[in-house]
Amino acid sequence: MDEKYTATDLLATTRAGLRDIGYHDDLLRDNYPFPDVLDAASPTRHIDLAAFAQEPLSYRSACFGVTVLHEQDAAAIQPYRALGAPQIFALYPERGQVLRWRIPARQPPQVIEQIDASHLRAMFQAHKDEWNPERVLRAKAIGFARGPVQLDFFDVGLLPALEEVVHQKLDYLLRDVLAVSKAIYAEQHDGELDIHGHEALFRLVFRFIAAKMLADRQFPGGQWNASDPQQVIAAVEAFYFRQTPREPVLQDSAVQRAAWDKIRGAFLFQNLSVEALAYVYENTLVTDQSRRALDTYATPPQIAEYLVQHLPFEDLPLEERRVFEPFSGHAPFLIAALGRLRTLLAPTLSPDERHSYFVRMLAGMEIDSFAREVARYSLILADYPNPDGWDIANTNAFTTPTFDTYLKHAQIVLCNPPYGDFTAVERRTFNVQSTNKAVEALHRVLQHPPQMLGFVLPRVFVDGQI
Repeated sequence: MDEKYTATDLLATTRAGLRDIGYHDDLLRDNYPFPDVLDAASPTRHIDLAAFAQEPLSYRSACFGVTVLHEQDAAAIQPYRALGAPQIFALYPERGQVLRWRIPARQPPQVIEQIDASHLRAMFQAHKDEWNPERVLRAKAIGFARGPVQLDFFDVGLLPALEEVVHQKLDYLLRDVLAVSKAIYAEQHDGELDIHGHEALFRLVFRFIAAKMLADRQFPGGQWNASDPQQVIAAVEAFYFRQTPREPVLQDSAVQRAAWDKIRGAFLFQNLSVEALAYVYENTLVTDQSRRALDTYATPPQIAEYLVQHLPFEDLPLEERRVFEPFSGHAPFLIAALGRLRTLLAPTLSPDERHSYFVRMLAGMEIDSFAREVARYSLILADYPNPDGWDIANTNAFTTPTFDTYLKHAQIVLCNPPYGDFTAVERRTFNVQSTNKAVEALHRVLQHPPQMLGFVLPRVFVDGQI
């Protein structure tokens, strides 16, 4: 070829092409860092240019990766799989060529197309309908597409595969932090933490996870990455709990130091899904003993995602997409609904505008005060970088008169109710019509039927088999 190109030329042309089809500058990041979670050591990788459909930036919203390369084999593309973008553009300035690579979930990257560099910008215009942010984001939809996805670069399994690995790594990190913290406390105090101590430790872990997320995403204005854990705790509390009470964290300097060192030194949180952080935080903390005591059942995020992705939220007017989760526990359905609502909002909304909308649209109810606290913290993580303000009523749905108020206000009700039977005392006290809690919950919700309903129920409801 007679025409010569530089890496700067081709990157500028690619950026212009992406802007032409809807990726504004806030969604385009140069030299973007991300953890390679698919590598056992989770090293930090960088890609020359990354394009996202919306904020917060993560593997869920990643649409394109663009890199300048010399090699033309799949091994050169492999390190970029963890970005989460379904296709990678490899630029070869010395050849005046671009290779478009598809990123499958389980197989090596595959070349889809070879493009002459002189046609690069025109190619984006030709594919505007398939490659714009809204279309790619709908196609990703955490692997639960509600119709055929006719995109030549898209593998529906990529995002669930990444999410599974991220959940495992985060779960391992938090369990390690908890184990070390408990061991240090026992050594310092010659005894184990009681229930209140455990709760204070979980609050401490939340402060440090939030600080790590704010630091790795380079959020301005705080001592997020300070070496002194007390400075970190103070900065997070001042940022997130401006108008709500600050429940106490574990006041043990040795435990604080050990926990912060573990979390601070962990792999980069920059590109992680905030929904994954929220899920693993609550799932690691809510013990089996607590679930049995409250007759609650863990709701896998895939189930919550499946329900919200298959309900036509978009059929409701913008201000009527009000979601209520009774028996919310750690609020898995509210977290999933938040992610779903985010995809239906204009990407130009500011974080403050999004937060205000989510707070108006999402509400829950939970009898256990600490489960409610975990739910609030999970929602804070999922709505990065916004503060508290979530409406999770701390009351018993079977006894409170406000249950009907919430139901009348909601258009979408989602929940995984308790499955057990009421005791004789509860039946007399609660004035229930059924002996079974799940049956009673469904009956009460249907007294004020919402536009959309998603219930997780035992198999016996379907086939009568226990």
